[in-house]
Amino acid sequence: ELNRVVLSAERAYDRVSGALNFVLPTKVPLVMFAPSGPMPQDQVVAYANSDQVAPPQPHRSRIVLPLPEGDAQLDALIVHELTHLLAGEIVMPGKGGDGGVPRWVKEGVANYMVGLWTDDAERLMRELVASGNVPALSQLTGTGGFANARLNDALGHAAFDYIESRWGPASIRRF
Repeated sequence: ELNRVVLSAERAYDRVSGALNFVLPTKVPLVMFAPSGPMPQDQVVAYANSDQVAPPQPHRSRIVLPLPEGDAQLDALIVHELTHLLAGEIVMPGKGGDGGVPRWVKEGVANYMVGLWTDDAERLMRELVASGNVPALSQLTGTGGFANARLNDALGHAAFDYIESRWGPASIRRF
């Protein structure tokens, strides 16, 4: 799987660094592992942050991901996680943490960079719009107070789609 992962990672880096007009100043290890059956997200995170993978500090010292079967899923996963890493370096160069960036921004920009809307995210947005309860982005904190935290992420994705449509692709970095 090495060639597939390398090609996907290189494509993702070219795409994300080009869109954000940012070159990562250091190399970051990409660790892929074959999960033994379906792994819940909390297990992936726990493994990725363990001393088995890399030292715990700084938190952006590596990207650890389960290896999906399909190329499209691999590309989307690497773009999403690489966006987190590069955006984090733009906001807080060389430091851990997220600088207090709201979840709708962190997840929204990562989902926007992937460029695809999942069926679930589309459904959530349609339901929110139909309810007439679309909140102002300035009101969103944490999970946005939604029962489904993914709605907060979908609102962020929609916001970045709007920013690009209104002010162009370069506006994402300026934001």
